[in-house]
Amino acid sequence: MESSGNGTEAPAYGQCHPTFNDDFKCDIIFWIRCAVAILSMLACTFVVFIILIFKKYKFLHQRLILYLSIAAFFQSLGYAVSDYRIAFQGRNGGEGFCIFVGIWTLFFDWFSFLWVCCITFNIFWNAVFGKRTEKFEKFYFVVCIGVPAILCCLPFIENSYGPSGLWCWIKSSSFDERSDTVKVFIPGVILQFVLFYGPLWIISVILLIVLISIACLTRHRRNKYQGVCNHQVDAQKKLWEEDIRPLVLFPWIYLVILLFPLMNRLRLAFGFFDPDSPANFWFWFSHAFMLTLHGTLYALVFACDKTTRSRITYHQIKAALLQRTMRRRKIKEYPLVSSTEVGGSLSSIVVSDDLTEDGINGTSGSYKLYLGSH
Repeated sequence: MESSGNGTEAPAYGQCHPTFNDDFKCDIIFWIRCAVAILSMLACTFVVFIILIFKKYKFLHQRLILYLSIAAFFQSLGYAVSDYRIAFQGRNGGEGFCIFVGIWTLFFDWFSFLWVCCITFNIFWNAVFGKRTEKFEKFYFVVCIGVPAILCCLPFIENSYGPSGLWCWIKSSSFDERSDTVKVFIPGVILQFVLFYGPLWIISVILLIVLISIACLTRHRRNKYQGVCNHQVDAQKKLWEEDIRPLVLFPWIYLVILLFPLMNRLRLAFGFFDPDSPANFWFWFSHAFMLTLHGTLYALVFACDKTTRSRITYHQIKAALLQRTMRRRKIKEYPLVSSTEVGGSLSSIVVSDDLTEDGINGTSGSYKLYLGSH
């Protein structure tokens, strides 16, 4: 037991009170969250690596996957470093890093979600209008960077960054030093739903309607044009295979993942909370586990693509790496020291002193002699 501020005895709660009264539960959730976040970071690194070495970034739909993977990498990095001990250092005045992690998390949560929105818009434009969307790429960047930057500034109005359950974000509780108690921070709870969960789920419902409409439209077109051969139908089939099909699962993954943190935050907002109940632990566990799993799921969907899967072999990756690291072939022409006439023309030596770009099995230092006129 510890003495509280008014001289009465208070229970000796752990560092993660009031979320749990037992720090061991916090440790389990933190290490699960950290491990899954690191796994997602590795998975995102794999996606970026494959896209770069095989030059898949030449196509817009692959660049969108690249941007989403980079966003998910930094999102997972914020999850990995946000320890609940750091989150509760604010009670002792050491909340600077917690505020930084809160800003980082809010920015990259929105950054990642907006790339999902751009992917959905890209699918919609391709499927409904049958047109490519390269002209929108700059607009995608403006939205995905500008909107999170603005939203991250708003919590400073109420000084709302800080502990939010087991990690740093928009704080949901505040510590009253006079009564030595933790109270619900109403402005922070409101901001969580106004700046994140509210618009996120309104947009998510719109995305869900759009995705279902695209699926219905695509099925209708397939049934309508089944067995029909003309240029327009062939072009639509090619557009589906190249630009739509590789992207269609990414928005669905994000929507399913969002269900778990939303249920947990709604439960807390309506007061259904008992630190010692098993349900409280499993709500937080599912929240932490699913929210950090997105990068891994993106990589699995990316690797399941037929074209990508056929290239993810040891020999293909090795050949691509060698091709990217070797210098391009250079043909150099040198005049002979002595002016020897060959058929009335001055002979010359053409030396190839570099390996060709695709000459993976070539031998360094090989030379070829050609005779030709100047």
